Amino acid sequence: MKKRRKKILVISVILLVCIGGFIYAYFEGLPWKKKQVARELQQYLEERYDESFVLKSTFFDVEERKYGATFSPTSDQSMAFNARKEGGEYTYIDDYPEGVWQREFQEDIEPAVRQHFPNLTDWYVGTAYGQSGKLVEGPHIPSYQEAGAFMWVEVSKAGIFNDSDQQWEQIYQLVHEAQKLTSTAEVSFSFDEKHGTKEEVEVYISCMPAEVIQVKSAQDAKNACEVTRFD
Repeated sequence: MKKRRKKILVISVILLVCIGGFIYAYFEGLPWKKKQVARELQQYLEERYDESFVLKSTFFDVEERKYGATFSPTSDQSMAFNARKEGGEYTYIDDYPEGVWQREFQEDIEPAVRQHFPNLTDWYVGTAYGQSGKLVEGPHIPSYQEAGAFMWVEVSKAGIFNDSDQQWEQIYQLVHEAQKLTSTAEVSFSFDEKHGTKEEVEVYISCMPAEVIQVKSAQDAKNACEVTRFD
């Protein structure tokens, strides 16, 4: 009887361990496969861009069931980007060019942001991830202007929106500077707008890239940029 109970206990423990391992693997991925995919990705990156990279971390996308890793170029470890293994055995994608473009655009547009919104605390730049697959062959990464990469800059919490000519001139100047840099940059702004003594709503202004509509004056900006209010 005791032997039977012991056997049942051992089997139960084994089953619990197996179930726990299955649950962990389902949500976190297989540790050995994370390492394997990271090695494959590092080799792919170094062959594609003809430079060395440092592995920062690995990850598993539970929704898409895909493995990936975060890398930095050895020459500049302040930059980090993701690479992933897709469905095919040797199909990989990476965001290295997007990281390069985002940094380039930030450096180019920052003087205009600081000049026209000197009291600003929050602003962001970004790009459309995944576009480099068609725009970059490697090993050379063209600039965002050469590649025609889509970029965006958002000025957040830019102050109280009053719809004045002066404020639209301020908006126009930044849009104009972005459109001078590239025809594929979108510029957006978020303001607060006072309604009554206490109530405020958020005003979001989105200005399309020059390839869609070119802005040449504050009035152009007022006519072309989309204004949305959120209660």
